[in-house]
Amino acid sequence: MIHNSKEEIRERKMRDNLRIVGKGIIILNIWILLKSFGVFFFEREEILYFLKERVNADDFSSDRRLLMLFVLVMGVYLLVGIIFGFYVGASAIREGHGKKGLFGFRFITVILLFNNCNSILQGLEMLSKGQSFLDTNLTITVSMSRAMLFVDITAVIMLVDLLISDVRIRMYKHQEAKELKSLIAKEA
Repeated sequence: MIHNSKEEIRERKMRDNLRIVGKGIIILNIWILLKSFGVFFFEREEILYFLKERVNADDFSSDRRLLMLFVLVMGVYLLVGIIFGFYVGASAIREGHGKKGLFGFRFITVILLFNNCNSILQGLEMLSKGQSFLDTNLTITVSMSRAMLFVDITAVIMLVDLLISDVRIRMYKHQEAKELKSLIAKEA
């Protein structure tokens, strides 16, 4: 029979948690990607109307250029967010398996956390004013804005959970190293 200490059991649970949260972040990013494409394709006309209202339409010779500029800007923003999300998820899974996480993944996790917190604050502000996404006649209603807010809150919880699990694992590793050094010093 194998006897595991409480610390070993806790560390194993934290590693399992990192793997689960890492997979959750990857799945969440796939959802965000699909949702973004859906919003763009189903709401293209409304987005164009919103852009014309907010931007001096005379600066663009056609609706197509304005829409292409929007797609380019939002595409880059979305691409960076998706890459960051996959990077953090893959790093969490690696850490959960006992391997070293990818370079800078904790920093990127904090960036994603702040970005999602900002989205939550903006969503709460819109809902308090009774506005929906883009505040036009889009079919994305207030209830859909609430759903998006719920997804952002879920992402924040996952990212915080990831950071807490990662810190705890580092603390356990540090404690193990300390105990090993003291054991070696006693034997010497």
